[in-house]
Amino acid sequence: MLGTISLYRRLLVWLRQGQSVQVDRYLQTLAWMILGLLLSAAIGLTRWSTYITSHARCAQSHQRRLRRWLANPRIHPQRLYAPLIRAALSTWGS
Repeated sequence: MLGTISLYRRLLVWLRQGQSVQVDRYLQTLAWMILGLLLSAAIGLTRWSTYITSHARCAQSHQRRLRRWLANPRIHPQRLYAPLIRAALSTWGS
């Protein structure tokens, strides 16, 4: 679990580059979602929730948190994903 938290923190630092402080709580959830996706190698909130570390006691709480994030109209995916896409394209080469 220590490795998961370390990876989460590194991912969060990377996601925060070029973002405003206002979106920080959104980035925290996004970081957990990306981490869950990478470690589980599956697309599914139930699989991701096993990798999320928080004060929540049951997996359903994690799933509700992720669902709320995905349905939140105040989250603008293009603003959050733009740095990820730029970084991926910059290392892609010609």
